[in-house]
Amino acid sequence: MDTQYQTWVNGAQLISFPLGLHDTEKNDVLNSQLLAQVFANKDSVVAAAPKAWFQHSKDGLTKLKWNTPETHADVPLFKALDELSLVELVAAHLVKELPAPVFKQLTGTLEQLSALEYKHPARQLFRSQVLSRGVDEQGLDVTHINFQASACNAPNHVFSLFVSVTLGVPLQEDFLHQEFYGADCVGESLFFYSHRTLSPTMYSRVRDRVALEVREHAGTLRLALPTPTVSRPGSTL
Repeated sequence: MDTQYQTWVNGAQLISFPLGLHDTEKNDVLNSQLLAQVFANKDSVVAAAPKAWFQHSKDGLTKLKWNTPETHADVPLFKALDELSLVELVAAHLVKELPAPVFKQLTGTLEQLSALEYKHPARQLFRSQVLSRGVDEQGLDVTHINFQASACNAPNHVFSLFVSVTLGVPLQEDFLHQEFYGADCVGESLFFYSHRTLSPTMYSRVRDRVALEVREHAGTLRLALPTPTVSRPGSTL
């Protein structure tokens, strides 16, 4: 299957763009989205309080001239979703919310990342940003998984799903396709879906400042995925 979009690891966000967008249009989205999540995660609040992180990120994007007309929250009950992976949970949630082409683009980004070798820099960058270790109230080791999967289907439209899960089981190399059970999920899992639009005219007033502020982060938190020509079913992340 030919890939009709380009995907980037942008901090803790996996975001894809349709072919044909100008670099300026992509950079406006990448820079503003990255800056918002970096500042929202000061003091590592995303692992400790993902709801607060999501709100801080939304507030930050508002200041950067993004409008978020739609936000939906969901708390999956893992005990009713045994033997499902995070990719399957993402798909089950988004298929209810998105037009078919956008759904295909967004879920396809996860598979595009999964098709890379485990040691590929893009996969390692993504893992380093979305996984963090901790200890729960019982003193047991846990792993926090927090990431956004996003699809930009026009220069100023982005559909995103923020996923937050805390697990008490060892993770495989392919943690996105690893199947979980209700007992594996420690605490509350969260799915926040949003549709955001950017005002290009308003953003032009802050573009230079945003680019300057994000420059120190882009080199270490942003990497383009190579564009594959064929998907590989069953590949691992």
